[in-house]
Amino acid sequence: RIDILGFDHEKVAEALFSLGILFDRIKEFDAAMESFTDCLEIRQNVFGKNSLECADTLSGLGQCLGNQGDFGTAIQIWKEVISIYEKHGYDSTHPKIVGIEKQTKLAAQLLKKSESKWGILAFVPHSKRT
Repeated sequence: RIDILGFDHEKVAEALFSLGILFDRIKEFDAAMESFTDCLEIRQNVFGKNSLECADTLSGLGQCLGNQGDFGTAIQIWKEVISIYEKHGYDSTHPKIVGIEKQTKLAAQLLKKSESKWGILAFVPHSKRT
């Protein structure tokens, strides 16, 4: 599609978005990140940074980051996504916001759990070698 339509075409962005979802599902996270990032660049140029298309792309990017265990960054991205959705009139009962808030809550729990795990490990004394 890029050869026919050019890189900055919305149909190319749609294809990249679909590839991002596919790669994320099969745990090809580097490819998913690249697809979502390229998609986001196109959608920002075509629709603007605060468009619903960019919000959807950021949501997918956050999902991919969360699936890789980068919960802190995923939460930051999802907060931005909710902000964009709210600018477009979505309220807290909209299915997209409800879903992202569920993901954010789970990611926050996992982040807290991983931080406490590492905090505990940091204080375990090393045994002496004889």
